[in-house]
Formats: sequence, structure tokens, C-alpha cells
Amino acid sequence: MKRLLFVMMAIGMSTSPALAVNPLFRYGFMGGIFSPTEDARVSSWNDIHYACHFSDPVRLQNLITQIAQRGNKVLVELSSVFQNHTPTCGLNGPWGDFTLFSSRIRPLVSTLNANKLSLSALILFDEPDTAHGGPSPATLQAAVNYLHVHVPGVPVLVNWFTASNNMRVPNADWYATTKGAKPSSLSGFGKPMFLWWFNNEASPSADTISNRWTGMLNYYYRTLSPSVPPIMSLGWCCDSIENFNGPWNDNSTELDALLMHLGSLRHAGSGITRPGHIHLSDDWWFFRVNPGTGQCEYTKKGLFPTYRPFPIGTPSGRSSRWPAVTLEGSNIRIVVRANDSNFYEAFVTTSGTWTKWTRLNSGPFSRDLFRFNDVTCAARTATAERLCGRPDLFRFKGVTWLGVRGVDNAIWVQRRGIDPWTSLGGVATSPPLFKIVNDNLRIAVFSTDNKVYSRQWNGSSWSSWAIEP
Repeated sequence: MKRLLFVMMAIGMSTSPALAVNPLFRYGFMGGIFSPTEDARVSSWNDIHYACHFSDPVRLQNLITQIAQRGNKVLVELSSVFQNHTPTCGLNGPWGDFTLFSSRIRPLVSTLNANKLSLSALILFDEPDTAHGGPSPATLQAAVNYLHVHVPGVPVLVNWFTASNNMRVPNADWYATTKGAKPSSLSGFGKPMFLWWFNNEASPSADTISNRWTGMLNYYYRTLSPSVPPIMSLGWCCDSIENFNGPWNDNSTELDALLMHLGSLRHAGSGITRPGHIHLSDDWWFFRVNPGTGQCEYTKKGLFPTYRPFPIGTPSGRSSRWPAVTLEGSNIRIVVRANDSNFYEAFVTTSGTWTKWTRLNSGPFSRDLFRFNDVTCAARTATAERLCGRPDLFRFKGVTWLGVRGVDNAIWVQRRGIDPWTSLGGVATSPPLFKIVNDNLRIAVFSTDNKVYSRQWNGSSWSSWAIEP
């Protein structure tokens, strides 16, 4: 099993001052054979990893140490403590009751408490409503209560195959479901969500992966409220991406690439955003900035996991923000903010022909509208991302839109090749995100009152800013 985790940003769009909350986010994944070294190829960017629970405090401590020493958080899975036989990492019964659970968990309480800062959450059981069975809801509820008392402050969840079954254990900290490809599966239950992004899907295509990620981003750019709970974790499992020589070894190169790409994106300070990802019917490309060298790089089908520097170099020699990209016929448009704080544009054809960089005109302004402090923007921190985030580039009904946050904190947009820069106003605390809602184009952004605001394009003009529903 593998998973990606992020904690929702709490930022939003208002003219009234309010305390802005820095974005928090983490990524990670869980391995299929439940060992801390399974993700060695991509572990350099993981924050979260999985530790199968063997009811042995020494074994548990060793697993936590191996994972945490790489700077990763640990998700401890507790299903095996219910096994009415020698515990294993499988999901085979028979299953015991709360008496068995409490006797098994008691020796591990001190280890869990001693490692609280390294723990992401505790999964009490995985899919107790499927054929492999599991403890009764009453037993699971008693176990949640026990962990709340004896390991306070660490989130506890039960993953259900069917989302509505979360209500059987209402005192869990997060709700979780295997049917989590769409956030709507749990969004109506009012608790932070653990969603299986991919589950037992053999080699999901680049198109499927891109659509899933876009769906999660669109949900992310919504106002936080009791009816719109945050996503705490996205997961993937089994056939989707495996890294061991077992019966499930139908790896998805596209998903593997995206996981590494998103991890690199986070380490580059770009947080939760649209990755530089282009999908074609028979090909796909990723674009990034190397976090060490600051050079623009790309990879594609047949080249991954190798990344190559752009043959046209990097504008101004270095960039701290990732490229924004979109597909226009057989051309890929690339826009990047270089370390001189200016935006540059280039094209590459899908056959591999590159154009030179062109600096974008900042428009008829008395100052360089998009020039942020170079030192601040070069830092790979959450604050730098909030202040200096990259632009968003989006293709809608044959027109390419470019949106950025200016130093005046307003959102500026441009229809490339059609209009000059246009200010949409607002007081933004994050980069903008274009999205499609009911076949209409919207641009959404977080602002100072910790809410998401958006404006909608009707084909000729923009609506007023309004809280994103």
C-alpha cells in the first residue's frame, strides 16, 4: 500500500484583515510488503510511511526508528492486534474481542507515546465490512476510546470499504474509505478524510491519474466548513504501484512518476498545486525545477526516471518555482518564474522541438508588478510558496489562460495572445488555481480570512469574487 498525505491549507479572499494560516502539507506512502525500506527508490521525498504492527514493542520501535530517521512520519496499522493467533501483517482471522486487543496493545502504549512526534495516525483496522471480516463495531469503538485515553493526541481511524459505514464508529478522529477516488464519498460526514486515491487498480493510465489529481485539487480549493471537511490523506494500494516481486507486480510507470514528481514539487516549496504534467494519447511529459541546481528539467515516457535539463536552458540561469504547462495541439506551452522574479515563456513540440525563452511583458504598470523579493522567493518554505507561488496555466475551450498573484496581492489574468494583463482584484494569500465547474471556467484563491474565493468567466466578463461553495 502506498499513500500521499497532505493537511489542508487554511487560507481564503477578503478585504477584511484576518490571521493567515501558513499552508501545511505532507506527502508519503505505504509499502505493499509493509517494510520500511520498500520505498527506497522514492523515499527521499516521503514524509509518511507505513509500519505493520507486530504486537512487539522492540519490533515496533525498530520500524519507527528506521522510518523516522529519514525524516518520515509513521502510520501505524493495528489490524493484527485483533488476530486470534500469532500476529501477522495479513488480514486473516479469526478475530478476537476487546479483551484480546487491550492485552496486545498494552505493552506497546509506552512505545507509541514515546514516539508521538513521529506518528501520523493509527489505523485501527482496514475494511472490517468486507469478506475478510474483522472486529465488531462495538469492539472497534471501545478500541478507539482506549487509544484516545492511553495515546492521547494521535489520530485514530478505521478504514471502511463503504463510506457510509464510518458512522458505525462515530468517535474515530478521521473517517476513511476504500471508495475514495472522489472526495464526495466522505465529504458529507463532517470529519477529516482519509481517501484511497487508487486501490487495486492495475497500472492506472496517465489520463486517470491526471483527472484524479485535478479532482483533489478542485476540492482542496474550497472553503473549509463542517460540510466540506479537509482531506488529511490520499492513499494508493496494491496493483496501482508495487515495489516488490510478489503476486501484485503490475506497476504503473505513470503513477510512479507522479509520486516522485509530487514529492520533488513539495521539496521545491511548491506545495499542493497543479504538477507540470502533460498527458497525450500515447505519451506523457513531466516538467520540474531541480531543487538542487535550480535548473528546468523534463522527463517523459521512455525517459523516466531520468530527467534532462531543458535544451534551451533556464531563464536568468535559475528558478525556484516550478514551470506551469499546458497542451495546445501538438505544442506544450511552458511558463516559469525565474529567480529574477520575471515570467518567461517557451514552447516544445511533442516531437521534441524547443523554442527560445521569451520574457513576458508585465504590462503598462509603473513598477514590475510581479517582482517579489528574490531571497524570499528562492527559499523553499511554506511562506515562500504563499508569497511567491508560481503561475497557473490552463487551457479552456481553445484559449490558454495565465493567472498569477501580483505583489499588490491581487490576481492578474491574461488570455495568451488575446488580451493584455487584467486585474481581478482581491487580497490573495496563495497562487491562483483555474478549474472547471459545470462547464464554466473559475479561478480560485485563498485569502486572509482563511476562506477560498472564486470568480467565474461567462465568456465575455468575470463575475464578482464570492466564497467558493
